[in-house]
Amino acid sequence: MQLITTLLFSLAVGSVAAQASGPTSDFKGVKNGANAGNNAGKNKGNNKGKNNNKGKNNNNKGKGNQNKGNNGGNKGNNNNNNNNNKGGDKDSSALPAGVQNFKPQPPSAFCKQFGNVPAAVGTQLKQGGQSCSSTPQGLIPDVNKMVSTIIVEPQFGSTIDASKENVVRIDTINLVTGFFNIANEQYYMSPQTLDPQTGTIQGHQHITVQKLGSTTQAPDPKVFAFFKGINNAATDPDKRSLQATIPAGQLTENGLYRICSITGTDSHQPVIMPVAQRGSQDDCIRVNVRNAGKVPPPTNTGNNNGNDAGKGNNKGNNNGNNGGNGNANFGSCQAPTIEFGKGFEGRKETSFQPSNKGSFNHGSAQNIGIITQFICDRLRDTCKAPQATQNLCNQARSAAGSKKAKTGAQADAFNAVFGIKTNFAAVQAVDSQGRPARK
Repeated sequence: MQLITTLLFSLAVGSVAAQASGPTSDFKGVKNGANAGNNAGKNKGNNKGKNNNKGKNNNNKGKGNQNKGNNGGNKGNNNNNNNNNKGGDKDSSALPAGVQNFKPQPPSAFCKQFGNVPAAVGTQLKQGGQSCSSTPQGLIPDVNKMVSTIIVEPQFGSTIDASKENVVRIDTINLVTGFFNIANEQYYMSPQTLDPQTGTIQGHQHITVQKLGSTTQAPDPKVFAFFKGINNAATDPDKRSLQATIPAGQLTENGLYRICSITGTDSHQPVIMPVAQRGSQDDCIRVNVRNAGKVPPPTNTGNNNGNDAGKGNNKGNNNGNNGGNGNANFGSCQAPTIEFGKGFEGRKETSFQPSNKGSFNHGSAQNIGIITQFICDRLRDTCKAPQATQNLCNQARSAAGSKKAKTGAQADAFNAVFGIKTNFAAVQAVDSQGRPARK
C-alpha cells in the first residue's frame, strides 16, 4: 500500500480524447493530512500546515475550492460560486487519493496534433462539438479489483406502475462509492484514482432509463426518460448496495423501457479496467411500463394552517393548488421556479432552466425532469427544506410530467404547485434549427 501511495500518479498512463473532458488536477501526491486540505482563510491562500485537519480534509469539499483561500474559518461553507454548497451539499465529494487541487493542464502531445480541436475545460458540450482532453487515464486496478454491477430491483421483464414511485436498486463490487466532482465544471478533470488501502476505484454510480421504440435498433443516447447520479456512499455492511427512486409520473409513455447502470470515476469518466476480456462493469434490464402519465392526486402538505384551496383568504385564486403552497418553507434557498424559452446557454431550441440560479445553479435541459430532479434534490440536501416542502416538490415534478413534453406548460405546472402563476405555455416551442416544434 505504501508503494501505491508513493508512486500514485507515476503510474498514470495515456491520454484520453473525449467529447466533454477538462483540465486536470495538480495530482502530485496523496494528501498528507496536516496541510493538504483546509486553507486557513486568514493567510491569503498560503496554507501554513496549521489547520489541524488531522488528515481528514474536512473543509475542502469544493473539489479544489478555487477561491484563493477565502474558504477558511467558515465551518465548511466555501461559497466560492462554484456550487454554493454550504459545506454540506452533494455537488462534490472529498478529494480522491492523489488529487490535491484542480487547474488546467498543458496540452498533451496527442492533443497538439489537432490544433483545430479546442482543449477540454471541464464543461459538458451538450450543444455538440469536439474537444481534446490532456488528462492522464490514471491508476488502473488489479485484475482482481475489477468493477461489476447487477440491477437487483426491479426484476428483468417485470411490469412497473409509473403512477407510483419505483426504486432501482443495484449491487456493485470493487467500487469505493461516494466520490464525484462538480459535473458542470470539472467533468473529466482528474485521472482515475484508487483507494490507497483497498486498491479499488474511487467513483460513483448512475441510473438511466430510456424508452425503447425498437428491440433491434439502438436508442438515441441523448434521449432519456430519467437520469440520476447516485453520489452518496453505500452504507450497507459490504458497501455495495445503492438505489435511486423514479418519481411517480416521471415516465410519461407506456411501453418497453431499458434501465441501465453507468459506473463512473470521481471525475465522471467510464471506469478503466486492466484487461479487455472480462464481464461488463454495468448492467441493463428491460421492463414494461403501465399507467404512464398518471399522477396520484396531490395531498395537502400541512402548510396552509387549515385553509384548503378555495377557502379562507385565498378566495379561490390558487389555480388548483392547496392553500398556503405559496408560503412553503424552502430552507436556506429561494423559490424553486422553472422558466422555459429559447436561447438559454446559446441553444437554438427551447429548453428549461431554474429561474433562480443563486439557489439552483444548473444548466438548461430539454427534458424538464432533469431540472425538477435537481431542484428537489437540492431542496433536500442543500437547502435543508422540511419534509413537507420536499413532498410538495415531488408533487410539482409529477404535475410537470403530466403535461406535454418540451412545452412551457410543464414549467407552468411545476411553478403552480408552489403557488406561483406563470404563462410559459404561451412560448412557442422550437427545435434545434429554430423551427416551430411539431404539435
